[in-house]
Amino acid sequence: MRFDVHTIRVYMVNELMATPQVKEVWHDGSDVVILSFKTGESVSIHLVERYMSLDEIQYIFTENARSGHFTMLLLWADMFMPSDGQVYEPDDWMMTLLQLYGGKIYSYDAWRTEPYIFTVHFHPIRNSRKYLIKHGGDVTISEIGTETIETTIPGFTGFWRVARFDGYASRDGEQFWQDTAPRHDGRNPVRYYFNLLGIRASASRDEVKSAYRDLARKHHPDKNPDSDSTRRMQQINDAYQRILRYIDAENAEQ
Repeated sequence: MRFDVHTIRVYMVNELMATPQVKEVWHDGSDVVILSFKTGESVSIHLVERYMSLDEIQYIFTENARSGHFTMLLLWADMFMPSDGQVYEPDDWMMTLLQLYGGKIYSYDAWRTEPYIFTVHFHPIRNSRKYLIKHGGDVTISEIGTETIETTIPGFTGFWRVARFDGYASRDGEQFWQDTAPRHDGRNPVRYYFNLLGIRASASRDEVKSAYRDLARKHHPDKNPDSDSTRRMQQINDAYQRILRYIDAENAEQ
């Protein structure tokens, strides 16, 4: 296993050093890689090879935040991840990661000398605590970004500084609205509409409506004197309608 960690660490360091937005990358030979962006943010990436409690996860995120770091946890696939197509019930600590990382978990593995960092997606099964597992493709390390996520899990409630391979970083003000705009790069643009409303892609219809109401109260031109509030409200309305159509289409197929 230590060979896998070493292989992944070397691969990740080399890829991050070649990433334009990254200023510096360093590690001390442990299971943690730290990077800093040219814009000032820093990220602590942890290669996880053992089970963790909610307290341990909270401690890592809290201590990293105190040091000014965003946090990314990569799980050893052979140890933790169910197989593709399996129906699986995650532990509480894994459910926490799913909320932090938008319904997926980042995993790593190494086959001989080939490193792999990829996504494992958890698709909720209606009226069940179980999920259908789908293994995604390799992540693009150069798309690493940061954002602040709110969780509502009992024992792990609050706002957390999270790093993800999603190619965007949520920010206040105009940059946020630019970052969440759909990109026509062959990927499903619906994800960006969920991002704009600040919810995970597996959110229920009621959660979508609640998020929409909260944003509408904040950005409606009748309540927000900002000169750009009308355009932003149009974006919110558009995202809301697109997500509802997406959910209806998904339900019709089931």
